[in-house]
Amino acid sequence: MSDIILQVKDLVKYYYDVNKRLDVLNGLNLEVKTGEMLGVSGPSGSGKSTLLHLIGALDKPNSGEIIFNDKNINTFSENASAKWRNKKIGFIFQFYNLLPEFNVLENIFLPSLIYGENVSRKKLEEKAFALLELVHLEHKAKSKPTDLSGGEQQRVAIARALVNDPELILADEPTGSLDKENSDYILNLIMGLNENKKKTFIIVTHNESLAKKLSRWVHLVDGIIREEKIHAGN
Repeated sequence: MSDIILQVKDLVKYYYDVNKRLDVLNGLNLEVKTGEMLGVSGPSGSGKSTLLHLIGALDKPNSGEIIFNDKNINTFSENASAKWRNKKIGFIFQFYNLLPEFNVLENIFLPSLIYGENVSRKKLEEKAFALLELVHLEHKAKSKPTDLSGGEQQRVAIARALVNDPELILADEPTGSLDKENSDYILNLIMGLNENKKKTFIIVTHNESLAKKLSRWVHLVDGIIREEKIHAGN
């Protein structure tokens, strides 16, 4: 297998607002290597979040291909896309998206239930608890998300993203709602996951300190990559 985990080829995405066509991605091309930390930046409306949604099979492009480990994910049925997404992709969002009616431990193992892992609830809880230990929140296992700080909620969201051992983690402004102290904590946590667990990340960010620490950074303007930098030492 190639060390290229993801290839995006001539990706086009547009929407219609009444009768007006809104072009978001205009033939974007991108490759991501296994174990890479890729940052994506750009002005509002440049297509950053849309790109993540397409790579994560939350939406389909109008044309172009998204090749993940030599498979064109755009050819998958809706059901196959959902199963592939839940197993292969981890999502980290700016606003956490935790379910308030469930406690922290339940929020983490819910994706495993959805995936249909044929294991006992006890095993799922043990797996979720180990991930809580990884993000240093094991003492919050039975708490509800509303009882946590923003930084703690994002740490739970990161644990949830890891529960099915995904090959690629997509993070949309993971520190965008946090203060500097919590942003630095989340940044160090993400960097550690990349270094110690060899996780591949694509991170949409406006956080300059985060962007500078990533192995590669691309800048989107008008739906295509206008600039690319590979940081020294990476």
